[in-house]
Amino acid sequence: MAGTISERDGESSPSFVPVVVSDQPKSDTSIAIELVGGQVLKLPASTPAAWLAELVLALEARPER
Repeated sequence: MAGTISERDGESSPSFVPVVVSDQPKSDTSIAIELVGGQVLKLPASTPAAWLAELVLALEARPER
C-alpha cells in the first residue's frame, strides 16, 4: 500500500476540478407542504411558485358530484 495519495494515484502534480459558484439554492434544499388530507409534498426549493400553486389547487380540488 502506498504512503501518500500521489504515490497511490501516480500523480506528481495537483489536479483541478471545475467549480460553478451560484447564488441559487443548493439542489438538496427542499420545501415540504402539508395538504389538507395530511399528504406531504417535498419539492426542490427552486420549484416555480406559479407551478406549485397550480399543483396544490389541483390536488386540493374536491371532485364535483
